[in-house]
Amino acid sequence: MIHRIEILTAPQHADPVGQSLLARIRRHAKLSAADLPLDDLRTCAVYSFADQALQDKGAAGNGGGRGLDAAAVRALGAELFADPVLHLTCVDGEGLERSAFDWYVEVSFRPGVTDNVGRTAQESLEQRLGRPLAAGHHVHTATGYFLRGRLSRAQVQALADEWLANELIQQVSVLSRAESKGRVGSNGVWWVRCRWRPWSRSVLDRPTLRTIAAEDGR
Repeated sequence: MIHRIEILTAPQHADPVGQSLLARIRRHAKLSAADLPLDDLRTCAVYSFADQALQDKGAAGNGGGRGLDAAAVRALGAELFADPVLHLTCVDGEGLERSAFDWYVEVSFRPGVTDNVGRTAQESLEQRLGRPLAAGHHVHTATGYFLRGRLSRAQVQALADEWLANELIQQVSVLSRAESKGRVGSNGVWWVRCRWRPWSRSVLDRPTLRTIAAEDGR
């Protein structure tokens, strides 16, 4: 089983990362509101790992111990990754159930790409647990984006390709609100299955993309 710790900005607070990104999209995209009806954008940080990674070793040192339940994983997430005032800590897909969105986009690293944030998260987790994760297991990170607006799947994919992900090192998964239903819970947690798609037709011209890249320092 895969556990997901999802750190969201609490709904009563503004999401500065999401607001900044939304403002930049509106500023640079040379499209009317009808062509790009993106009304709101909020973000979340996702930390994923296998349940077996957290199991205590049995008396014989054979990994026969038990993993952590959802409440314990949530407590770890709240302690290690969240600000109790600003953030809402969810686990195993709860963030999708508790958020208002029309489309959910999750961006994660491609296999084989170094996940530096994941390494730091793993070090924090291991220090808190007082033991290393099981051999061969790691913490993997992703960024989730909750989009609201009357967008088509093609528009969402284009936004993800051009604004949210670097195709050289990252992969994208897109879910509509309807598709997210029934994909959460301790036994049916949604786990990202990313597929590479051809780049969609650009919604921005090349000079504008160069300007954005310069702003990002890339």
